[in-house]
Amino acid sequence: MGDGERPDIVYVVRPWNQNEQLRYSLRTLANLPHRRVWIAGYCPTWVGPDVGRIPVAQAGITV
Repeated sequence: MGDGERPDIVYVVRPWNQNEQLRYSLRTLANLPHRRVWIAGYCPTWVGPDVGRIPVAQAGITV
């Protein structure tokens, strides 16, 4: 699969640091072809620097 055929993966995340579903989903991506991974909204502190961040205003704050 060429790089142009692999999708970017985007997660929309609510403010909450304990997000085991997100943790397991990110781990699963090791087995799937993709380009970049992005988190829109709150980014838990345990997410690595290789994941892109998209700031989104949530509950009156920008994260």
